[in-house]
Amino acid sequence: MVGQLASENRLKLSDKPSIHIPKFQFFNAEIDQRITIGDLLSHRSGIGDHGLSLVLFTVSSKSITVKRLPYLKPQGEMGNSFIYSNMGYTLAAAIIESVTERTFATAISINTSLLKSALFNE
Repeated sequence: MVGQLASENRLKLSDKPSIHIPKFQFFNAEIDQRITIGDLLSHRSGIGDHGLSLVLFTVSSKSITVKRLPYLKPQGEMGNSFIYSNMGYTLAAAIIESVTERTFATAISINTSLLKSALFNE
């Protein structure tokens, strides 16, 4: 979905998350300036998963999870370490919501419907 939005010039993989989520911040200003959407998708943001924090402290809203990110110290070096990160994918989903102005579920559903239509009508 992020790739499709990039191909439609609605976002760039080189964009900082704060471009699409106003007032968004990571743990510090250096991270804010360096991490891109591409880093989030390739698990090279350094933010990691923070153990079971998404499992033990579940919330129904991506925006609440995203608001927690400024308090989470990075678990690796930005850009140079691969650390699997559901947090990064949660942030990417929040970016999709912001760009499409739809819930993530609705955006994915519409995208899936369009894909099915294109595949089966050709």
